[in-house]
Amino acid sequence: MVSEQLAGCLILKNDGLLLVRKKNKDYFELPSGTFSEKNNPEEIAINETTKQTGIKPLVLQQFGIVEFREENKNCEVVVYECSVDPSTSELIPGENMEEVKWIKFAEIKNIKVSEEVSLVIDEL
Repeated sequence: MVSEQLAGCLILKNDGLLLVRKKNKDYFELPSGTFSEKNNPEEIAINETTKQTGIKPLVLQQFGIVEFREENKNCEVVVYECSVDPSTSELIPGENMEEVKWIKFAEIKNIKVSEEVSLVIDEL
C-alpha cells in the first residue's frame, strides 16, 4: 500500500541533472511534491519544481513511476522528463531549499542522494 504519492521532474542538462536538497534533509533529491487523488500529478510536478528551483519545467513525457520505502513509508513518485523553459533558466532556491544545483553524473556517486534518484539513474 502506498502511503505517500509524489510527482517530480527529471531535468537533464549536458552530463548531469537538476537536484535539490531541502533544509531538513541531508541528501539530494528530484524536485517534487506530494499529491492526492484530487490533484493532477503533472501539474504538481511543474508547480513544485518551479517553487523549489526558480525554473519552469516543460514536460516532454512521463519518465516512469518509481517505488521505494523511506522513513517507514511506502513512496511512489511519478517522474516526468522535462526540459527548461528558457525564460526561467536561473536557479533560485525556494523557501525550504538548502541547495539547488546541476550535478554531473560523475559526481553523483560522491554525494548522498535519495532512493528515487538512485532508481531513476539506474533507468537512464
